[in-house]
Amino acid sequence: MSSPSEPVVIVLDGHLTEGALRTQLTSAAAQLTRRAAPAPLIVDCSAMTGYDAEARQLFVEWNARHRARVTAVAIVTHKILWHVVIAAMALASGQRMRAADTPQAARRWLASLQA
Repeated sequence: MSSPSEPVVIVLDGHLTEGALRTQLTSAAAQLTRRAAPAPLIVDCSAMTGYDAEARQLFVEWNARHRARVTAVAIVTHKILWHVVIAAMALASGQRMRAADTPQAARRWLASLQA
């Protein structure tokens, strides 16, 4: 079993559809369920080119349903506009959520929350 501090990681690429995201989120939910305690989540979007509105809505709904199992969400993206969107999502959801430019930066931020 993974330690609670070890993040669950999903990797998204290309143009994200609702179906593709659902597959990844189902895997993440299963990993979170197997944990004895809530864990952080890294969503690596660095290879994504865009997303459908339905995929965005699914992520918002999934995050709300699984918030008790997720200590924080780090989203990896180089897109400056997405950094702004992620900050707004964090404010609206009340979830600890932050954009990061690299997976390493995401892990550093998540680790700093446990310090």
